[in-house]
Amino acid sequence: MRIILASPEAKVWSERKHIPLGLGYLAAVLREGGHECMIYDAAIEDVGVDYNMDLAEQRGKPIDLIGITATTPLIGDAWEMAQMAKKRGLITVLGGPHLTIMPFESLQAPHHEYVDYVFKGEAEYSLLELVNTLEAGRKPGLLPGIHFRNGDEIVASPESPMIPDLDALPFPAHDLFK
Repeated sequence: MRIILASPEAKVWSERKHIPLGLGYLAAVLREGGHECMIYDAAIEDVGVDYNMDLAEQRGKPIDLIGITATTPLIGDAWEMAQMAKKRGLITVLGGPHLTIMPFESLQAPHHEYVDYVFKGEAEYSLLELVNTLEAGRKPGLLPGIHFRNGDEIVASPESPMIPDLDALPFPAHDLFK
């Protein structure tokens, strides 16, 4: 599966001096699992995430899924990004600090129309399992930390456990940062 992991623009801060390292870890786990990844950091790139999707399509490798991370100040930007991606037919996944605190919010009206899955807590291995499940054409079950809609019902599983040995994770995919 081809995946773009995205961090919305940090409009609320004048300057950000760090990279979204969590996306680097997610990308590393996904690549180790056999998936193609891109990282889009709106605070750094001068073009929109849609430009990156267009570029991937032009290269004959359209994106299948977008994973968006969001802190509370950036949740509105994350929803906008998800809405744009959903219009392109992408599977949309949200995660990050805001979603860990408020996972149900993004699956309720009006956001439920363009947010497919939300992860609460650690998502490195659960996201890989979700991607593998979707790629195989199966419906996801209760993966650790996943929330999604089943008709009018929001299905929620317990939060993913903390990863006990961070050294067991593959090194972040620094090569994907611009």
